[in-house]
Amino acid sequence: MTSTGGVGSGGGSTVEPSAEVEPGAVSDGGNDCELTTQPLHAVARTSTSPRAPRTILLTILIAAAVVRIPGILWGLPALLHPDERVVVVDAIGMITRHTFEPSIFYRPDHLEIKLDSLVFRLYGFFAGGRADVMFRQDGTVFYALARTVTVLFSLGAVALAHLVGSRFGRWTGPIAAFLFAFYPPFVANSSLATPDIWLTCLLTAVVWSCLRYLERPSWRSLTVGCVLTALAVATKYPGALGALPIVAVIVAVLVRSGDRARAVRHLVTAPFAFVLALLVISPTLVTNFAAVRAQLVGQSGSGHLGASGLTYPGRAWYYVEYLGGWLGIVLIAATLFGLYLTVKARAAQAIPLFVGVPFWLGVSALGLQWFRWSLPMAITVLLLAAIGVSTALDRLMAFRSSGRPHVRSLATIGTAAIVLSGVSQLCGTAVTATIFATADTRIVALPWLTAHGIVRENSVYDGYNPFRNAGIGRLPAQLEIRDGALVPLDPERKYVVISSYLYDRVYGDPDPQLEPYYRAVEKLPLVAEWVPAGGSDFQGLAPLAPWRSIQLIARFTAGAMTGPTIKVYALPTLPAG
Repeated sequence: MTSTGGVGSGGGSTVEPSAEVEPGAVSDGGNDCELTTQPLHAVARTSTSPRAPRTILLTILIAAAVVRIPGILWGLPALLHPDERVVVVDAIGMITRHTFEPSIFYRPDHLEIKLDSLVFRLYGFFAGGRADVMFRQDGTVFYALARTVTVLFSLGAVALAHLVGSRFGRWTGPIAAFLFAFYPPFVANSSLATPDIWLTCLLTAVVWSCLRYLERPSWRSLTVGCVLTALAVATKYPGALGALPIVAVIVAVLVRSGDRARAVRHLVTAPFAFVLALLVISPTLVTNFAAVRAQLVGQSGSGHLGASGLTYPGRAWYYVEYLGGWLGIVLIAATLFGLYLTVKARAAQAIPLFVGVPFWLGVSALGLQWFRWSLPMAITVLLLAAIGVSTALDRLMAFRSSGRPHVRSLATIGTAAIVLSGVSQLCGTAVTATIFATADTRIVALPWLTAHGIVRENSVYDGYNPFRNAGIGRLPAQLEIRDGALVPLDPERKYVVISSYLYDRVYGDPDPQLEPYYRAVEKLPLVAEWVPAGGSDFQGLAPLAPWRSIQLIARFTAGAMTGPTIKVYALPTLPAG
Protein backbone atom coordinates (compact mmCIF):
# COMPACT_ATOMS: atom_id res chain seq x y z
CA MET A 1 0.00 0.00 0.00
CA THR A 2 1.40 3.43 -0.93
CA SER A 3 0.65 7.04 -0.19
CA THR A 4 0.81 9.49 -3.07
CA GLY A 5 0.74 13.20 -2.40
CA GLY A 6 -0.01 12.78 1.30
CA VAL A 7 0.48 15.73 3.59
CA GLY A 8 4.15 16.20 4.18
CA SER A 9 5.07 13.19 2.15
CA GLY A 10 7.65 15.07 0.20
CA GLY A 11 5.84 16.84 -2.59
CA GLY A 12 3.93 13.92 -3.98
CA SER A 13 6.57 11.23 -3.57
CA THR A 14 5.55 7.64 -3.03
CA VAL A 15 6.17 6.24 0.42
CA GLU A 16 6.01 2.64 1.55
CA PRO A 17 4.30 2.68 4.97
CA SER A 18 5.81 -0.63 6.00
CA ALA A 19 9.27 0.88 5.80
CA GLU A 20 9.08 4.54 6.61
CA VAL A 21 5.72 5.62 7.99
CA GLU A 22 5.14 5.99 11.73
CA PRO A 23 3.96 2.81 13.50
CA GLY A 24 0.35 2.04 12.68
CA ALA A 25 0.28 4.48 9.78
CA VAL A 26 -1.34 3.91 6.43
CA SER A 27 -2.05 6.14 3.47
CA ASP A 28 -4.00 9.38 3.63
CA GLY A 29 -6.72 7.96 1.47
CA GLY A 30 -5.88 9.94 -1.66
CA ASN A 31 -9.03 11.52 -3.02
CA ASP A 32 -11.45 9.09 -1.42
CA CYS A 33 -14.27 10.55 0.62
CA GLU A 34 -13.92 7.93 3.32
CA LEU A 35 -12.86 9.24 6.73
CA THR A 36 -9.47 7.76 7.57
CA THR A 37 -7.13 7.56 10.53
CA GLN A 38 -3.82 7.87 8.73
CA PRO A 39 -1.00 10.25 9.64
CA LEU A 40 -0.84 13.56 7.83
CA HIS A 41 2.93 13.52 7.57
CA ALA A 42 4.81 10.55 6.15
CA VAL A 43 8.40 10.30 7.35
CA ALA A 44 10.45 10.27 4.17
CA ARG A 45 13.89 10.31 5.73
CA THR A 46 15.03 7.18 7.52
CA SER A 47 18.71 8.09 7.74
CA THR A 48 18.12 10.24 10.81
CA SER A 49 18.58 8.48 14.11
CA PRO A 50 15.25 7.71 15.86
CA ARG A 51 16.80 9.12 19.00
CA ALA A 52 17.23 12.57 17.48
CA PRO A 53 13.66 13.80 18.20
CA ARG A 54 13.89 12.51 21.78
CA THR A 55 17.20 14.28 22.29
CA ILE A 56 15.69 17.46 20.90
CA LEU A 57 12.68 17.06 23.22
CA LEU A 58 14.96 16.69 26.24
CA THR A 59 16.87 19.81 25.20
CA ILE A 60 13.62 21.73 24.74
CA LEU A 61 12.32 20.62 28.15
CA ILE A 62 15.53 21.76 29.86
CA ALA A 63 15.43 25.12 28.08
CA ALA A 64 11.72 25.49 28.87
CA ALA A 65 12.40 24.86 32.56
CA VAL A 66 15.22 27.42 32.57
CA VAL A 67 13.05 30.22 31.16
CA ARG A 68 10.26 29.42 33.62
CA ILE A 69 12.39 29.39 36.77
CA PRO A 70 12.59 33.21 37.15
CA GLY A 71 8.81 33.36 37.42
CA ILE A 72 8.75 31.12 40.48
CA LEU A 73 10.12 33.91 42.67
CA TRP A 74 8.44 36.76 40.78
CA GLY A 75 7.53 39.58 43.15
CA LEU A 76 7.79 37.47 46.30
CA PRO A 77 7.17 38.05 49.15
CA ALA A 78 4.72 40.55 47.64
CA LEU A 79 1.78 38.93 45.87
CA LEU A 80 1.41 40.67 42.52
CA HIS A 81 -1.15 38.37 40.90
CA PRO A 82 -4.73 38.54 42.22
CA ASP A 83 -5.69 34.90 41.62
CA GLU A 84 -2.84 33.11 43.38
CA ARG A 85 -4.03 33.91 46.88
CA VAL A 86 -7.31 32.07 46.28
CA VAL A 87 -5.53 28.82 45.47
CA VAL A 88 -2.78 28.89 48.08
CA VAL A 89 -4.90 30.11 51.00
CA ASP A 90 -7.53 27.42 50.46
CA ALA A 91 -4.83 24.76 50.07
CA ILE A 92 -3.51 25.82 53.47
CA GLY A 93 -7.06 25.98 54.81
CA MET A 94 -7.55 22.32 53.96
CA ILE A 95 -4.61 21.50 56.23
CA THR A 96 -6.03 23.63 59.03
CA ARG A 97 -9.49 22.05 58.68
CA HIS A 98 -8.03 18.51 58.46
CA THR A 99 -9.92 17.85 55.25
CA PHE A 100 -9.18 17.07 51.64
CA GLU A 101 -12.09 19.06 50.26
CA PRO A 102 -11.67 22.69 49.14
CA SER A 103 -14.07 25.26 50.50
CA ILE A 104 -14.42 27.33 47.32
CA PHE A 105 -16.02 26.71 43.95
CA TYR A 106 -14.78 29.77 42.13
CA ARG A 107 -13.18 28.27 38.99
CA PRO A 108 -13.27 25.73 40.79
CA ASP A 109 -9.46 25.21 41.13
CA HIS A 110 -10.08 21.99 43.05
CA LEU A 111 -7.38 19.93 41.36
CA GLU A 112 -4.77 22.63 41.82
CA ILE A 113 -5.79 23.29 45.42
CA LYS A 114 -5.69 19.60 46.32
CA LEU A 115 -2.32 18.89 44.74
CA ASP A 116 -0.83 22.06 46.22
CA SER A 117 -2.18 21.05 49.62
CA LEU A 118 -0.44 17.68 49.29
CA VAL A 119 2.80 19.41 48.35
CA PHE A 120 2.46 21.74 51.34
CA ARG A 121 1.87 18.80 53.68
CA LEU A 122 4.98 17.08 52.33
CA TYR A 123 6.99 20.25 52.78
CA GLY A 124 5.78 20.59 56.36
CA PHE A 125 6.65 16.96 57.04
CA PHE A 126 10.23 17.31 55.79
CA ALA A 127 10.63 20.76 57.35
CA GLY A 128 9.58 19.40 60.73
CA GLY A 129 6.45 21.47 61.30
CA ARG A 130 2.84 22.07 60.35
CA ALA A 131 2.47 23.74 56.99
CA ASP A 132 -0.40 25.98 58.08
CA VAL A 133 1.59 27.27 61.06
CA MET A 134 4.63 27.96 58.90
CA PHE A 135 2.42 29.69 56.33
CA ARG A 136 1.15 32.15 58.92
CA GLN A 137 4.74 33.01 59.78
CA ASP A 138 5.92 33.39 56.18
CA GLY A 139 3.94 32.29 53.15
CA THR A 140 6.65 32.98 50.57
CA VAL A 141 7.87 29.40 50.23
CA PHE A 142 4.33 28.10 49.77
CA TYR A 143 3.61 30.42 46.87
CA ALA A 144 6.93 29.37 45.34
CA LEU A 145 5.98 25.70 45.77
CA ALA A 146 2.57 26.23 44.18
CA ARG A 147 4.19 28.00 41.25
CA THR A 148 6.68 25.16 40.88
CA VAL A 149 3.83 22.68 40.49
CA THR A 150 2.42 24.85 37.70
CA VAL A 151 5.83 24.80 36.01
CA LEU A 152 5.73 20.99 36.08
CA PHE A 153 2.32 21.00 34.40
CA SER A 154 3.67 23.41 31.82
CA LEU A 155 6.55 21.06 31.04
CA GLY A 156 4.04 18.23 30.89
CA ALA A 157 2.15 20.15 28.20
CA VAL A 158 5.39 20.45 26.21
CA ALA A 159 6.00 16.70 26.42
CA LEU A 160 2.38 15.97 25.47
CA ALA A 161 2.65 18.30 22.48
CA HIS A 162 5.61 16.22 21.35
CA LEU A 163 3.61 13.01 21.75
CA VAL A 164 0.67 14.43 19.80
CA GLY A 165 2.82 15.98 17.09
CA SER A 166 4.78 12.77 16.63
CA ARG A 167 1.56 11.11 15.46
CA PHE A 168 1.77 13.38 12.40
CA GLY A 169 5.45 13.01 11.57
CA ARG A 170 8.83 12.54 13.20
CA TRP A 171 9.70 16.25 13.18
CA THR A 172 6.21 17.54 13.83
CA GLY A 173 6.62 16.39 17.44
CA PRO A 174 9.78 18.41 18.20
CA ILE A 175 8.34 21.45 16.40
CA ALA A 176 5.12 21.23 18.44
CA ALA A 177 7.17 20.86 21.63
CA PHE A 178 9.22 23.92 20.66
CA LEU A 179 6.10 26.02 20.09
CA PHE A 180 4.52 24.92 23.39
CA ALA A 181 7.78 25.56 25.24
CA PHE A 182 8.44 29.04 23.89
CA TYR A 183 5.03 30.48 23.05
CA PRO A 184 5.32 33.63 25.23
CA PRO A 185 1.78 33.56 26.74
CA PHE A 186 2.44 29.99 27.87
CA VAL A 187 5.71 31.09 29.48
CA ALA A 188 4.07 34.11 31.10
CA ASN A 189 1.46 31.91 32.82
CA SER A 190 3.61 28.86 33.53
CA SER A 191 5.10 30.17 36.76
CA LEU A 192 1.91 31.30 38.48
CA ALA A 193 -0.32 29.49 40.95
CA THR A 194 -3.25 29.82 38.56
CA PRO A 195 -5.20 27.12 36.67
CA ASP A 196 -4.90 28.16 33.01
CA ILE A 197 -1.72 26.22 32.25
CA TRP A 198 -3.06 23.25 34.20
CA LEU A 199 -6.16 23.26 31.98
CA THR A 200 -4.03 23.61 28.85
CA CYS A 201 -1.93 20.60 29.86
CA LEU A 202 -4.99 18.48 30.64
CA LEU A 203 -6.77 19.33 27.39
CA THR A 204 -3.60 18.50 25.47
CA ALA A 205 -3.66 15.16 27.29
CA VAL A 206 -7.28 14.72 26.17
CA VAL A 207 -6.11 15.23 22.58
CA TRP A 208 -3.48 12.54 23.08
CA SER A 209 -6.02 10.12 24.59
CA CYS A 210 -8.35 10.71 21.64
CA LEU A 211 -5.54 9.86 19.24
CA ARG A 212 -4.95 6.67 21.18
CA TYR A 213 -8.64 5.85 20.92
CA LEU A 214 -8.56 6.33 17.15
CA GLU A 215 -5.64 3.92 16.95
CA ARG A 216 -7.18 1.37 19.32
CA PRO A 217 -10.83 2.11 20.21
CA SER A 218 -10.80 0.34 23.57
CA TRP A 219 -12.41 0.87 26.95
CA ARG A 220 -9.01 1.76 28.34
CA SER A 221 -8.36 4.70 26.02
CA LEU A 222 -11.96 5.89 26.45
CA THR A 223 -11.67 5.76 30.24
CA VAL A 224 -8.40 7.67 30.16
CA GLY A 225 -10.07 10.41 28.12
CA CYS A 226 -13.02 10.61 30.54
CA VAL A 227 -10.72 10.79 33.57
CA LEU A 228 -8.64 13.53 31.94
CA THR A 229 -11.81 15.49 31.17
CA ALA A 230 -12.92 15.14 34.79
CA LEU A 231 -9.52 16.44 35.90
CA ALA A 232 -9.95 19.36 33.51
CA VAL A 233 -13.38 20.19 34.95
CA ALA A 234 -11.96 20.02 38.48
CA THR A 235 -9.44 22.62 37.32
CA LYS A 236 -11.72 25.00 35.39
CA TYR A 237 -15.35 24.52 34.47
CA PRO A 238 -14.79 25.04 30.71
CA GLY A 239 -12.70 21.87 30.85
CA ALA A 240 -16.01 20.09 30.24
CA LEU A 241 -15.55 21.03 26.59
CA GLY A 242 -12.88 18.34 26.51
CA ALA A 243 -15.76 15.88 26.18
CA LEU A 244 -16.48 17.08 22.64
CA PRO A 245 -13.38 15.60 20.97
CA ILE A 246 -14.08 12.33 22.80
CA VAL A 247 -17.57 12.20 21.30
CA ALA A 248 -16.14 13.20 17.93
CA VAL A 249 -13.61 10.36 17.81
CA ILE A 250 -16.22 7.80 18.87
CA VAL A 251 -18.34 8.93 15.93
CA ALA A 252 -15.28 8.93 13.64
CA VAL A 253 -14.49 5.33 14.54
CA LEU A 254 -18.15 4.44 13.95
CA VAL A 255 -18.01 5.98 10.47
CA ARG A 256 -14.82 4.08 9.71
CA SER A 257 -15.74 0.70 11.15
CA GLY A 258 -19.53 0.66 11.08
CA ASP A 259 -19.57 -0.94 14.54
CA ARG A 260 -22.71 0.71 15.89
CA ALA A 261 -22.95 -1.48 18.97
CA ARG A 262 -19.52 -0.41 20.20
CA ALA A 263 -20.23 3.24 19.46
CA VAL A 264 -23.50 3.13 21.40
CA ARG A 265 -21.84 1.38 24.35
CA HIS A 266 -19.05 3.94 24.47
CA LEU A 267 -21.33 6.96 24.01
CA VAL A 268 -23.65 5.75 26.77
CA THR A 269 -20.97 4.74 29.27
CA ALA A 270 -18.61 7.69 28.75
CA PRO A 271 -20.77 10.12 30.80
CA PHE A 272 -20.93 7.63 33.65
CA ALA A 273 -17.16 7.19 33.55
CA PHE A 274 -16.76 10.97 33.63
CA VAL A 275 -19.09 11.45 36.61
CA LEU A 276 -17.50 8.56 38.49
CA ALA A 277 -14.05 10.03 37.91
CA LEU A 278 -15.26 13.45 39.07
CA LEU A 279 -16.71 11.88 42.22
CA VAL A 280 -13.32 10.40 42.99
CA ILE A 281 -11.36 13.56 42.14
CA SER A 282 -13.63 16.10 43.84
CA PRO A 283 -16.97 14.74 45.04
CA THR A 284 -18.27 18.13 46.20
CA LEU A 285 -18.46 19.27 42.58
CA VAL A 286 -21.20 16.66 42.18
CA THR A 287 -22.79 16.61 45.62
CA ASN A 288 -22.85 20.40 46.00
CA PHE A 289 -23.94 21.26 42.51
CA ALA A 290 -25.88 24.27 43.81
CA ALA A 291 -22.59 25.99 44.61
CA VAL A 292 -21.25 25.05 41.19
CA ARG A 293 -24.33 26.43 39.47
CA ALA A 294 -24.11 29.67 41.45
CA GLN A 295 -20.55 30.19 40.25
CA LEU A 296 -21.42 29.38 36.65
CA VAL A 297 -24.29 31.86 36.66
CA GLY A 298 -22.30 34.52 38.49
CA GLN A 299 -19.27 34.34 36.21
CA SER A 300 -21.18 34.27 32.94
CA GLY A 301 -22.25 37.90 33.23
CA SER A 302 -20.44 41.08 32.26
CA GLY A 303 -20.74 43.01 35.54
CA HIS A 304 -17.01 43.28 36.09
CA LEU A 305 -14.68 46.23 36.01
CA GLY A 306 -13.23 46.48 32.53
CA ALA A 307 -15.82 44.30 30.82
CA SER A 308 -15.67 45.22 27.16
CA GLY A 309 -19.38 45.20 26.39
CA LEU A 310 -18.58 43.50 23.07
CA THR A 311 -21.09 41.43 21.16
CA TYR A 312 -20.43 37.72 20.63
CA PRO A 313 -18.58 38.25 17.32
CA GLY A 314 -16.50 40.96 18.95
CA ARG A 315 -15.56 38.71 21.85
CA ALA A 316 -14.64 35.89 19.48
CA TRP A 317 -12.50 38.25 17.42
CA TYR A 318 -10.84 39.48 20.63
CA TYR A 319 -9.21 36.07 21.10
CA VAL A 320 -8.38 35.66 17.40
CA GLU A 321 -6.63 39.03 17.43
CA TYR A 322 -4.73 38.19 20.60
CA LEU A 323 -3.54 34.80 19.35
CA GLY A 324 -2.59 36.21 15.98
CA GLY A 325 -0.64 39.03 17.57
CA TRP A 326 1.57 36.63 19.48
CA LEU A 327 2.05 34.22 16.58
CA GLY A 328 3.17 36.64 13.90
CA ILE A 329 2.56 36.40 10.17
CA VAL A 330 4.75 33.33 9.54
CA LEU A 331 3.12 31.14 12.20
CA ILE A 332 -0.32 32.39 11.18
CA ALA A 333 0.47 31.23 7.65
CA ALA A 334 1.78 27.92 9.02
CA THR A 335 -1.43 27.45 11.02
CA LEU A 336 -3.58 28.08 7.96
CA PHE A 337 -1.37 25.73 5.94
CA GLY A 338 -1.74 23.05 8.62
CA LEU A 339 -5.50 23.59 8.59
CA TYR A 340 -5.54 23.21 4.81
CA LEU A 341 -3.51 20.02 5.00
CA THR A 342 -5.75 18.43 7.63
CA VAL A 343 -8.94 19.30 5.76
CA LYS A 344 -7.52 18.10 2.45
CA ALA A 345 -6.33 14.80 3.93
CA ARG A 346 -9.68 14.12 5.66
CA ALA A 347 -7.73 12.24 8.30
CA ALA A 348 -9.74 11.31 11.37
CA GLN A 349 -6.80 11.69 13.72
CA ALA A 350 -6.79 15.43 12.99
CA ILE A 351 -10.20 15.77 14.69
CA PRO A 352 -8.90 15.94 18.31
CA LEU A 353 -6.52 18.74 17.34
CA PHE A 354 -9.49 21.08 17.10
CA VAL A 355 -10.25 20.93 20.83
CA GLY A 356 -9.47 24.65 21.00
CA VAL A 357 -12.32 25.53 18.63
CA PRO A 358 -15.26 24.65 20.92
CA PHE A 359 -13.31 26.20 23.78
CA TRP A 360 -12.99 29.42 21.76
CA LEU A 361 -16.67 29.41 20.80
CA GLY A 362 -17.78 28.60 24.35
CA VAL A 363 -15.58 31.07 26.22
CA SER A 364 -16.50 33.82 23.75
CA ALA A 365 -20.08 33.51 25.00
CA LEU A 366 -19.03 34.85 28.41
CA GLY A 367 -19.42 38.55 29.12
CA LEU A 368 -15.81 38.85 30.28
CA GLN A 369 -12.65 38.36 28.29
CA TRP A 370 -9.17 37.73 29.64
CA PHE A 371 -6.02 37.10 27.66
CA ARG A 372 -5.13 34.06 29.74
CA TRP A 373 -8.41 32.39 28.81
CA SER A 374 -6.99 31.98 25.30
CA LEU A 375 -4.32 29.49 26.40
CA PRO A 376 -6.36 26.31 25.71
CA MET A 377 -7.35 27.79 22.34
CA ALA A 378 -3.66 27.92 21.47
CA ILE A 379 -3.51 24.10 21.60
CA THR A 380 -5.22 23.90 18.23
CA VAL A 381 -3.34 26.82 16.74
CA LEU A 382 0.12 25.61 17.77
CA LEU A 383 -0.44 21.98 16.76
CA LEU A 384 -1.71 23.03 13.34
CA ALA A 385 1.24 25.40 13.04
CA ALA A 386 3.60 22.52 13.85
CA ILE A 387 2.07 20.43 11.07
CA GLY A 388 2.32 23.38 8.70
CA VAL A 389 5.93 24.19 9.59
CA SER A 390 7.05 20.55 9.40
CA THR A 391 5.46 20.02 6.00
CA ALA A 392 6.67 23.38 4.68
CA LEU A 393 10.24 22.63 5.73
CA ASP A 394 10.13 19.24 4.00
CA ARG A 395 8.94 20.83 0.80
CA LEU A 396 11.36 23.75 1.04
CA MET A 397 14.24 21.32 1.47
CA ALA A 398 13.07 19.50 -1.65
CA PHE A 399 12.87 22.79 -3.55
CA ARG A 400 16.39 23.70 -2.47
CA SER A 401 17.59 20.55 -4.22
CA SER A 402 16.09 21.85 -7.45
CA GLY A 403 18.40 22.68 -10.31
CA ARG A 404 16.65 26.01 -10.91
CA PRO A 405 18.41 28.90 -9.11
CA HIS A 406 15.29 31.02 -8.59
CA VAL A 407 13.48 28.07 -6.96
CA ARG A 408 16.43 27.50 -4.63
CA SER A 409 16.46 31.21 -3.75
CA LEU A 410 12.76 31.24 -2.92
CA ALA A 411 13.17 28.08 -0.83
CA THR A 412 16.04 29.69 1.07
CA ILE A 413 13.94 32.79 1.76
CA GLY A 414 11.05 30.65 2.99
CA THR A 415 13.31 28.63 5.27
CA ALA A 416 14.85 31.82 6.65
CA ALA A 417 11.39 33.23 7.37
CA ILE A 418 10.47 30.13 9.39
CA VAL A 419 13.75 30.27 11.30
CA LEU A 420 13.26 33.99 11.99
CA SER A 421 9.76 33.26 13.31
CA GLY A 422 11.24 30.73 15.72
CA VAL A 423 13.86 33.25 16.79
CA SER A 424 11.10 35.80 17.40
CA GLN A 425 9.30 33.33 19.68
CA LEU A 426 12.53 32.74 21.58
CA CYS A 427 13.09 36.48 21.91
CA GLY A 428 9.55 37.01 23.18
CA THR A 429 10.15 34.26 25.71
CA ALA A 430 13.44 35.86 26.75
CA VAL A 431 11.63 39.16 27.32
CA THR A 432 9.00 37.41 29.44
CA ALA A 433 11.61 35.59 31.53
CA THR A 434 13.55 38.83 32.00
CA ILE A 435 10.42 40.65 33.11
CA PHE A 436 9.84 38.05 35.82
CA ALA A 437 13.36 38.72 37.10
CA THR A 438 12.95 42.52 36.93
CA ALA A 439 11.74 44.81 39.69
CA ASP A 440 8.05 45.69 39.58
CA THR A 441 6.89 49.30 39.93
CA ARG A 442 4.66 48.38 42.88
CA ILE A 443 7.66 47.08 44.80
CA VAL A 444 10.03 49.86 43.77
CA ALA A 445 7.58 52.61 44.70
CA LEU A 446 6.80 51.44 48.24
CA PRO A 447 10.11 52.41 49.96
CA TRP A 448 10.02 55.85 48.33
CA LEU A 449 6.44 56.43 49.43
CA THR A 450 7.21 55.36 52.98
CA ALA A 451 10.29 57.59 53.12
CA HIS A 452 8.20 60.58 52.03
CA GLY A 453 5.41 59.98 54.52
CA ILE A 454 2.92 58.62 52.01
CA VAL A 455 1.38 55.56 53.65
CA ARG A 456 -1.85 53.58 53.61
CA GLU A 457 -3.34 55.56 56.46
CA ASN A 458 -3.14 58.94 54.72
CA SER A 459 -3.81 57.81 51.15
CA VAL A 460 -6.68 56.89 48.88
CA TYR A 461 -5.75 54.06 46.51
CA ASP A 462 -7.50 51.88 43.97
CA GLY A 463 -5.62 48.61 43.41
CA TYR A 464 -2.61 46.95 41.84
CA ASN A 465 -0.43 49.53 43.53
CA PRO A 466 2.10 49.57 46.40
CA PHE A 467 -0.64 49.57 49.04
CA ARG A 468 -2.83 46.91 47.43
CA ASN A 469 -0.59 44.78 45.23
CA ALA A 470 -3.18 42.52 43.66
CA GLY A 471 -6.67 43.67 44.52
CA ILE A 472 -9.28 46.15 43.40
CA GLY A 473 -10.39 49.25 45.28
CA ARG A 474 -12.99 51.71 44.03
CA LEU A 475 -12.36 55.42 44.30
CA PRO A 476 -16.07 56.36 44.79
CA ALA A 477 -15.94 54.50 48.10
CA GLN A 478 -13.19 56.86 49.29
CA LEU A 479 -13.78 60.08 47.35
CA GLU A 480 -16.61 62.27 46.19
CA ILE A 481 -16.92 65.03 43.65
CA ARG A 482 -18.32 68.30 45.05
CA ASP A 483 -18.87 71.15 42.62
CA GLY A 484 -16.34 69.61 40.28
CA ALA A 485 -13.70 69.24 43.01
CA LEU A 486 -12.42 65.93 44.37
CA VAL A 487 -12.90 65.62 48.13
CA PRO A 488 -11.82 62.67 50.35
CA LEU A 489 -14.52 61.20 52.55
CA ASP A 490 -11.86 60.88 55.26
CA PRO A 491 -10.19 64.26 55.90
CA GLU A 492 -6.99 62.48 56.96
CA ARG A 493 -6.41 61.31 53.39
CA LYS A 494 -3.92 63.58 51.63
CA TYR A 495 -2.83 61.57 48.59
CA VAL A 496 -4.31 59.48 45.80
CA VAL A 497 -2.34 56.49 44.46
CA ILE A 498 -3.62 54.97 41.21
CA SER A 499 -2.45 52.19 38.89
CA SER A 500 -2.68 51.80 35.12
CA TYR A 501 -3.82 48.22 35.66
CA LEU A 502 -7.09 49.77 36.87
CA TYR A 503 -7.44 53.12 35.14
CA ASP A 504 -6.77 51.51 31.77
CA ARG A 505 -9.73 49.24 32.48
CA VAL A 506 -11.85 52.15 33.65
CA TYR A 507 -11.24 54.13 30.48
CA GLY A 508 -12.21 51.09 28.47
CA ASP A 509 -15.28 50.31 30.58
CA PRO A 510 -18.57 50.86 28.73
CA ASP A 511 -20.07 52.02 32.04
CA PRO A 512 -18.42 55.41 32.71
CA GLN A 513 -19.34 55.48 36.40
CA LEU A 514 -15.71 55.48 37.55
CA GLU A 515 -14.21 57.53 34.74
CA PRO A 516 -15.12 60.98 36.17
CA TYR A 517 -13.19 60.16 39.34
CA TYR A 518 -10.03 59.25 37.46
CA ARG A 519 -10.36 62.30 35.24
CA ALA A 520 -10.66 64.44 38.34
CA VAL A 521 -7.63 62.76 39.93
CA GLU A 522 -5.53 63.53 36.85
CA LYS A 523 -6.20 67.25 37.39
CA LEU A 524 -4.56 67.12 40.83
CA PRO A 525 -0.87 67.97 41.37
CA LEU A 526 1.31 64.99 40.42
CA VAL A 527 3.68 64.06 43.27
CA ALA A 528 5.50 61.05 41.78
CA GLU A 529 5.24 58.56 38.94
CA TRP A 530 6.78 55.16 38.15
CA VAL A 531 6.60 54.10 34.50
CA PRO A 532 7.59 50.59 33.33
CA ALA A 533 9.54 49.84 30.19
CA GLY A 534 7.69 48.51 27.18
CA GLY A 535 4.24 49.59 28.30
CA SER A 536 2.13 48.76 31.32
CA ASP A 537 1.45 45.10 30.54
CA PHE A 538 4.15 42.67 29.47
CA GLN A 539 1.57 40.55 27.63
CA GLY A 540 1.22 43.36 25.10
CA LEU A 541 4.85 43.26 24.03
CA ALA A 542 4.89 40.50 21.45
CA PRO A 543 5.29 39.50 18.73
CA LEU A 544 8.34 41.70 18.83
CA ALA A 545 11.05 41.83 16.27
CA PRO A 546 14.20 40.29 17.74
CA TRP A 547 15.97 43.64 17.79
CA ARG A 548 13.11 45.16 19.79
CA SER A 549 13.27 42.28 22.26
CA ILE A 550 17.00 42.78 22.68
CA GLN A 551 16.42 46.49 23.31
CA LEU A 552 13.85 45.73 25.99
CA ILE A 553 16.05 43.17 27.70
CA ALA A 554 18.89 45.71 27.70
CA ARG A 555 16.60 48.29 29.30
CA PHE A 556 15.45 45.83 31.96
CA THR A 557 18.98 44.76 32.82
CA ALA A 558 19.97 48.44 33.02
CA GLY A 559 17.37 49.06 35.72
CA ALA A 560 14.08 49.65 33.91
CA MET A 561 10.95 48.46 35.72
CA THR A 562 8.01 46.26 34.81
CA GLY A 563 4.43 46.28 36.06
CA PRO A 564 1.80 49.02 35.93
CA THR A 565 2.35 52.75 35.80
CA ILE A 566 1.97 54.08 39.35
CA LYS A 567 0.91 57.70 39.85
CA VAL A 568 0.68 59.63 43.12
CA TYR A 569 -1.36 62.84 43.36
CA ALA A 570 -1.82 65.32 46.20
CA LEU A 571 -5.36 65.95 47.39
CA PRO A 572 -6.38 69.54 48.14
CA THR A 573 -6.20 70.58 51.77
CA LEU A 574 -9.65 70.86 53.27
CA PRO A 575 -10.48 74.07 55.16
CA ALA A 576 -10.66 73.69 58.92
CA GLY A 577 -14.11 73.14 60.31
